[in-house]
Amino acid sequence: MTDDPAPTAPPGSLSALIGYARPHWRVLLLSLVLTLPASVSGLVQPKFAQAILDRLDDGAGVVAPVALLAAFLVAGALLTGLNAWLQQRTSERVVRQVRRGLVHRLIRLPVAELDRRAPGDLIARVTSDGTLLKSARA
Repeated sequence: MTDDPAPTAPPGSLSALIGYARPHWRVLLLSLVLTLPASVSGLVQPKFAQAILDRLDDGAGVVAPVALLAAFLVAGALLTGLNAWLQQRTSERVVRQVRRGLVHRLIRLPVAELDRRAPGDLIARVTSDGTLLKSARA
């Protein structure tokens, strides 16, 4: 992770947000890769449920399909949980980077600019911008 507070793109642009996410590309790629097996796990579960019902109709054993269904349920839950954790952690880090960048900009503002604004206005702006970014993630 870099401590570079601001990307080079104009503030407020999508490319600026991508600039903040760029240091996390490996985690984002891993999250994307985890989505496929998690989705497949959820999609094959009805097939195993159907196999269980068919075997119950035939009077055959259901141990193997039940074990496979349980394995896919657990694997899907684990992959989905890991994916959600990775995305949450990464989004929190991006929000932290954005807030850090805003604070760095505030520190470097000229005194005349600070005098023109209300005392809590700039701090409220930093807080609300970070909160807006968090809500956009959800």
